[in-house]
Amino acid sequence: MQLVQLSDGSSYTVRTTSPNPLYRPAKDTRNTRLWQPSDEALSNSEDDEAGSLALFRQRYGRSFDAVSKKSGKSDGRMDADNFTELLQSYAPVGETTKPKVRAKPPPSTKPSKKKK
Repeated sequence: MQLVQLSDGSSYTVRTTSPNPLYRPAKDTRNTRLWQPSDEALSNSEDDEAGSLALFRQRYGRSFDAVSKKSGKSDGRMDADNFTELLQSYAPVGETTKPKVRAKPPPSTKPSKKKK
């Protein structure tokens, strides 16, 4: 038997072959955003402007940031994941390309060898 102690202090007993009498998981149903979606303390609020996140943004820009689509405002920049407009500018919708067909090789001009 093993006692499992959750992050909020509650515990329960399970049957197991583990030799440890007490198990304290780092992630459980009490401290995971998936199980507690309304808990604001578990939300990832990326306020690390002085640490490694700031260095990443300085090097690679802010295109990887999670964008909330609350309003339909556009600042003129193209969405990094939406390349539809870019692709349409290269190949307009009305044009179709012909598939390339492999040409047949020319007939052989070598004389055939006859056995005597």
